[in-house]
Amino acid sequence: DNPNTVVFQVLGIHQFAWPAVLLITLTTIMNESAIDSLQNALVGVITSYFLLHRSIWYTRAMLLVFNVPLVYLSLQGYEVLRLFLIISVTAVSSFLPVISGLWDPSGRYISGFSVVLACITSIVCTNLYAILVVEGDILEGIRYTFYGNDYDPMVFLVAIATSAAGLAVWVSVGQLLTLVGVVNRSEATRQPHSPRSTKPPLRLPSARPPPSPTSHSSHQDPERPGPVPPPPSPVLLDQS
Repeated sequence: DNPNTVVFQVLGIHQFAWPAVLLITLTTIMNESAIDSLQNALVGVITSYFLLHRSIWYTRAMLLVFNVPLVYLSLQGYEVLRLFLIISVTAVSSFLPVISGLWDPSGRYISGFSVVLACITSIVCTNLYAILVVEGDILEGIRYTFYGNDYDPMVFLVAIATSAAGLAVWVSVGQLLTLVGVVNRSEATRQPHSPRSTKPPLRLPSARPPPSPTSHSSHQDPERPGPVPPPPSPVLLDQS
């Protein structure tokens, strides 16, 4: 009857034998890796944006504060598959706008604002569809979108369709604002985003020709010593 143990129930009478032990081991390893990734992501975001020049103990304390509500939610007995539904709906709503940046890496048409607004548009439209499904109850519609739709395929179709439509609308709005002069993208699109475009040109020092002996003797720097004369040749005495 517990939906969180549906995988173990598939084993039937073997859920108390060695296959269940292997399944429990693999499940534990998978959850530990997911928790480790979550903790590393939290540490990276907290340290990079909020505590960049602080001690590591500030990061550890804030990470502990973040984990307290997570532990509380884990003890409430929510269904795991329904919790994954929150991530699934959000990912489907954001997939097309985020991946569209690969088609326009220069940002001439698809900007960061159009991507973010397209994701928000998709989530809002998906919630509006859910509100219509539950006959006008706003809170119940939001719950239906992220927790209670039992993986209704229409919810995912609405999410991906409205994300594509929202991206097209906001890209068009951005281009219109560029044409009327409200937004200026000439500086961002003038040069390609490459490391060479941001570095100054390399200039080699000019090589000077060696001075000639005549010019050196006639224009000798008084502060710089002249050339060292060769040692005198030995004088041979005639002993005859």
